[in-house]
Amino acid sequence: MSTADRTGGTGKWPVIATTNWAVTWQSNTGVSGATTLSATGTDALEIGEYRTVLVQGAGG
Repeated sequence: MSTADRTGGTGKWPVIATTNWAVTWQSNTGVSGATTLSATGTDALEIGEYRTVLVQGAGG
């Protein structure tokens, strides 16, 4: 199967990337806190070549 066939004719592969931060803070007045920040982005990337790689074990 060709790249165009696998990508609905676009020739681009959808990519989703997510990052998470655990943030703690403290001010000079003694006030402090914690929170989690998260950001997600999406794009479609044109791939010139892809290969299948077989690995042994769980999760590669």
